[in-house]
Amino acid sequence: PRARKAEALRLPTNRTWLIDLTGPSAAAATAASRLRKALGADCIQRSMGGLVLTGAWVDTAAFAGLAQQSRRHLVNGHLASAVTTAREAEALYLDALGPVTDTADWVAREREALAATFRAMIADAAEAAATLAWWHDARDLAEQTLVVEPCSERGFRTLMRAHRGLG
Repeated sequence: PRARKAEALRLPTNRTWLIDLTGPSAAAATAASRLRKALGADCIQRSMGGLVLTGAWVDTAAFAGLAQQSRRHLVNGHLASAVTTAREAEALYLDALGPVTDTADWVAREREALAATFRAMIADAAEAAATLAWWHDARDLAEQTLVVEPCSERGFRTLMRAHRGLG
């Protein structure tokens, strides 16, 4: 669980949250040291009274980048690239950011922003797959759209279109 939380760090975090992350008995310096040992020496830096994770691959940042790239492909009419890039992003999206019990405001905002990005990306990719007559992808992506947005008209329309295409 702690490694997953460390992956989620994208924003400056205060020492209290870092101590919660690494254990209540750890001082801020000890907590930073533990993270440096686990993630690499150059991954934690001090910044304005807090610590910032730098120089590390972060799944949420990679997901957001791929989702933006998928959207650009879609806008430019490159539907096949939009669908394949969305599939790459989908593989990185593991649902919620951090534990649901984490009540920090920035975590809640980031969690909702990632979820909204995922919902839009999956619905767009489902429609693009249907336009390409990639019926299996269209069906799978439309079903995922309905899982995360059960009343999505786009999801239902794309799902019906995909079933019609599959025969």
